[in-house]
Amino acid sequence: MTSCPPFSKNTSRQYMNTVEYTSNDYLPLETVKKWLNIEDQFEADDLLIMGMTDAALEAVEKYLDRPLKDYEVDGKLPSGLKTCAMFLISTWYALRESVSQSNMQPIPHSFELLISLYKNYCADKAIKPQS
Repeated sequence: MTSCPPFSKNTSRQYMNTVEYTSNDYLPLETVKKWLNIEDQFEADDLLIMGMTDAALEAVEKYLDRPLKDYEVDGKLPSGLKTCAMFLISTWYALRESVSQSNMQPIPHSFELLISLYKNYCADKAIKPQS
């Protein structure tokens, strides 16, 4: 049985064989920790948060059905897409189980509204944010 290499802060992901990025390219760890209300000095969950950041960016990219690089303006993602990823990260960080004992309801017009602004509904037409 082979073991996977350990996840490190410099781990990069290659997604869809077209775009290589690290979570720090779009969402630096410090930014995500501020969103989660985690102090910079608390480092115990840094690798977990970075893994969730990579997964959230991949989920956004899959949902949009286009590489994130296509949405870049001056090398940065629009804040709406970054916010979508951070909504996912904060939900996953707070609720680490697949089921909940409480009767939770989604917040209307959050992730779905933001991401729909960028969704490519026509595969043959390029939708680029305006700069």
